[in-house]
Amino acid sequence: MNAFLLTLETKEGGGESSTNNATLFASLISQTATDIETLIESLPDQEYTPEKQEETLKNLVAENQVSGEKLRHVINEAESMLKQVRLINKTISDRQHKLTN
Repeated sequence: MNAFLLTLETKEGGGESSTNNATLFASLISQTATDIETLIESLPDQEYTPEKQEETLKNLVAENQVSGEKLRHVINEAESMLKQVRLINKTISDRQHKLTN
């Protein structure tokens, strides 16, 4: 980049203004190159074809169904446990009430 700055200074006759412009220009080029590289890296791989996307989506749907079934099972168990806890609390409350009367 220094060679680039020297070339610009020579062509423009030198001076602080041309150095500032050259530095700004070089900075803008560098930032643009970084932005382009970031955009290129964010592009999907060529191997990620529509068929591969469909397969991935099917796998995700299957995993979602399995997770949904597990969730329903856990919820049923939790509801059953909650009923038991409520029954035990009622039993304790009833016995405490009988003891105080």
